[in-house]
Amino acid sequence: MLLLSILALPPADAQSHAELSQVQTVYLLRMKAGFDQHLANRITGASLFRVVTDPAKADVVITDRLGKSFEDQMKELYPPPPEAEPKEAKEPEAEESGALPSIQSSERPRSSSMGTTTGTIFLVDRRSNQVIWSTYAKPKSYAVKDLDHTAVEVVKRIQEALRPAKP
Repeated sequence: MLLLSILALPPADAQSHAELSQVQTVYLLRMKAGFDQHLANRITGASLFRVVTDPAKADVVITDRLGKSFEDQMKELYPPPPEAEPKEAKEPEAEESGALPSIQSSERPRSSSMGTTTGTIFLVDRRSNQVIWSTYAKPKSYAVKDLDHTAVEVVKRIQEALRPAKP
């Protein structure tokens, strides 16, 4: 019985790439050595997605780094809606006693090593900020032919991820 219920579940690959199949438009952030230009060319040439120059029209953002700088870029491209009423963050007792106000957990700087890897490409849903697909494809060098070859490889991997799972 357990085996039948496991077999009835869609493969993990199909589940993880379901969001990828909904993507129609992409916006590419600037990448090292102009790799974003090569990738945009190959995505367009393969008719994989529509590459847009207006981030507001994109379903996903393609980037080669995550972390604080990426989050800052996302906030700049997609600013959060203004709050209805600004909240006071002052703590009256701290001001009177001379003590420093406490730092809320959301205000603490986060450290992440995710922004340092070269060669990883991420497709990030712009509304949820979730990585919906990624791959590692580091160019041999930053020569034009190597960048273009790597862009071809990334497009092939996206196409493979979009293929329906075999039963």
